[in-house]
Amino acid sequence: MRCCLGERAAGDSRHAVCARSGGMIGEARGHGTPQHPRNTSDPRLPASASFRHIAQAACFALALMAESAATALPAGADEQSQADLSRFTIRETVNSLPAAPVVTGAAAASRANLSETEIDYRVTDWYQLALAASASLSGGADGSPAWNGIRLSNTVLMPDAGARTVFFGLTAHLAYTAPGAEFPPLAMTNTRFAVGLAPIVGFNYQAYQLILSPTVVTGIGANTITSLAAAARLTRSFGGGFDVGVEYSGVPGQIGNFGPLNQQSHIVYAITDFKVADSVVNLGLGYGLTAASRGIAAKIAISHGF
Repeated sequence: MRCCLGERAAGDSRHAVCARSGGMIGEARGHGTPQHPRNTSDPRLPASASFRHIAQAACFALALMAESAATALPAGADEQSQADLSRFTIRETVNSLPAAPVVTGAAAASRANLSETEIDYRVTDWYQLALAASASLSGGADGSPAWNGIRLSNTVLMPDAGARTVFFGLTAHLAYTAPGAEFPPLAMTNTRFAVGLAPIVGFNYQAYQLILSPTVVTGIGANTITSLAAAARLTRSFGGGFDVGVEYSGVPGQIGNFGPLNQQSHIVYAITDFKVADSVVNLGLGYGLTAASRGIAAKIAISHGF
């Protein structure tokens, strides 16, 4: 079942945050802090820009989740089908999020459509490197796709996480935001470069797996913002690489200065992971619980090891 944050251990397959493919922590059993880089004012963004801030955070958190999940298999799962030890994994993730207005009477809701291409290298059974490039599918000045930047992730996860009752891990991120990016690849920090830490805590019980992975992101440079994103994933394995479950992604905002609840992002997804030939597919359909995230959210991640 393999982002985030997607996308089996803590993310999609490796982490996720998360969670995403055959990676270490991306999709172990399941796949985020979108902030608008162009807004350099108070992190409690005004209603007109708040969604851009939280939408990306949500995508990042889910992506991380996907990574973690991809690596850790639930107890009793078919390890042969779910845990592909391929050294390299390529994963393509597409997220579609609601951009609901925060102010009553504001313009009709629009959507944020984001894409991320990630290549993972499994160095050992407990350490994985990942390089991801993200883009807004309609973020250019003329509505064309626009590059947002790149993210380098280092994930450390306890070996055989899927066979342990409790397992731990940690992902460290370094990201670069391209000039004019609509959504930073990690989170809005008011700086070109950002770093993030995402501890991973997982629990396996029979065919069930629970993964918790909050992420803290801060910028490198002056006037930086430090933000928090939360992600959780509960799944049940039915064997043969098929899992179903529930995933949560929340973005309170700047640490020490959280915005009002209606300007925060809290999205709950129904998710499933399954295999198609030699690839792993992660699907999610969710709904935002606050004014800033209200509406249908959808995501798909396809991972292939080689």
